[in-house]
Amino acid sequence: MFTPFGWNREAAKQNLGYDYPSAHPDPSIVARVNSREFGLRLEEELFPKQMLESGEKTFCRHFDDFEKWLAQASIGQAEKTVRWVAKGNHGHAGIGQLRFSLADVGEDLHQLKRILETQGGLLLEPEQDIQVEFGCLIYLGRDGSQSELRCHRLLSYSGGGFAGALYQPEDAEFLKWKPDIQNSLTRISERLHQEGYFGPVSVDAYAWRKKDPKDAGENLYFRPLVDLNARCSMAYPVHGLSRRFPDRTVLMTQIPSTIALPKNSRALRERLDALGNLNFDPKTRRGVFLVTPLMPGPRRHAWACIGLDEADVRSMREKVFQGVA
Repeated sequence: MFTPFGWNREAAKQNLGYDYPSAHPDPSIVARVNSREFGLRLEEELFPKQMLESGEKTFCRHFDDFEKWLAQASIGQAEKTVRWVAKGNHGHAGIGQLRFSLADVGEDLHQLKRILETQGGLLLEPEQDIQVEFGCLIYLGRDGSQSELRCHRLLSYSGGGFAGALYQPEDAEFLKWKPDIQNSLTRISERLHQEGYFGPVSVDAYAWRKKDPKDAGENLYFRPLVDLNARCSMAYPVHGLSRRFPDRTVLMTQIPSTIALPKNSRALRERLDALGNLNFDPKTRRGVFLVTPLMPGPRRHAWACIGLDEADVRSMREKVFQGVA
């Protein structure tokens, strides 16, 4: 059965070539619910309190809208210390975002304009002091039924780009926020069903701390809907491996293909052995392996690290970056 990364008109056309085409929503529905503008309106509707706590957000359809926002935001000198996150209306929220400050916005104007014009709009939101970030996966049935919730922690680089997905059994961080996540996914699913969407759904959420000195500094706030992606997620392999190794911690990470790797699998194994027997051992069920093919083509190479706990897999990841990549 044909299952694309996400439904669009090209995927729908290819689907018709199969003997038993897969059922799917109309591509116009998929495009609408995958837009940052729709996600913003959904957050306003379903989670107004949490949205107000996490700061004012703005959607700009045209560059004139952005220039008006910029003029207004620049009025207060104190506001220039605030950093902002810009995301295209259609595009990857993690690897495609841009972070900037008002003080240095002139250096980023060309790129901000390019993102806005090529992706049909620009979402602007204040940067937060994120303490823990989650990726939440479900499958929404045509009747509105919701599959089992799968959740993992999202790891990000300092610039906000996707650094990896981490799953560990009985994760204390997830258990702390599980009721909030379950409630928010139920409400989001109901609205997506009303819109006519069915299929895979991925929702990003995070817990954050205010930088305001008036705040006690210990309080954590939860934002249940950061980004909505009505498509398959790059984190699915984490959950597949976690079911294969239920008592192990799994970390999927990525490195740019511009970083040179060994030319063949034998050289790769030798390099991993030299780093302390990092090659995955099926007997001990511990180690790392390359998920993507060892060949030119992919923009990023994906690695799986399987270990005893979070510290173990993070250590493997660092060794891979320093000694292999």
